[in-house]
Amino acid sequence: MATTAELFEEPFVADEYIERLVWRTPGGGSRGGSESFDPKRLLEEFVNHIQELQIMDERIQRKVEKLEQQCQKEAKEFAKKVQELQKSNQVAFQHFQELDEHISYVATKVCHLGDQLEGVNTPRQRAVEAQKLMKYFNEFLDGELKSDVFTNSEKIKEAADIIQKLHLIAQELPFDRQVYFSRDNLDIWCNL
Repeated sequence: MATTAELFEEPFVADEYIERLVWRTPGGGSRGGSESFDPKRLLEEFVNHIQELQIMDERIQRKVEKLEQQCQKEAKEFAKKVQELQKSNQVAFQHFQELDEHISYVATKVCHLGDQLEGVNTPRQRAVEAQKLMKYFNEFLDGELKSDVFTNSEKIKEAADIIQKLHLIAQELPFDRQVYFSRDNLDIWCNL
């Protein structure tokens, strides 16, 4: 049907469409005068054209129904998928909350263990420091400074810190032991 394209032109005007149909039909127009006008032929053309339009309408209607069914099917599938995604999202959120609670629990345990380790480690560090000071104290009492801290001139600040701590310790000793840590004796050791 050649007129199909004309039907779908925008804007569609029914009067113009019928005029064009009449002019194309042999014996339908007034071109050849009143003698060439054939109303039977024009009626026949209109009937044929109406039948073609009805067939076209049925085809278009079937396509529309098919597209509507397809659209409804896709809408149902989409709604189902959205529901599944919402359920999945809820499950993921629940897992996230559980994981967050578990992380909080582990963090609390880690802090508690850290506090316990610090409680154990601090006395241990003090014991190690006291042991080092006792070793240095023995070196002073023996009169031989063998430790690298006292023999290396680059560690003078560290040596001064140790000597100050030993001096404080020596002040708590009986008087006869304090002789080794007198001001004159400390000056001698500081000049080394």
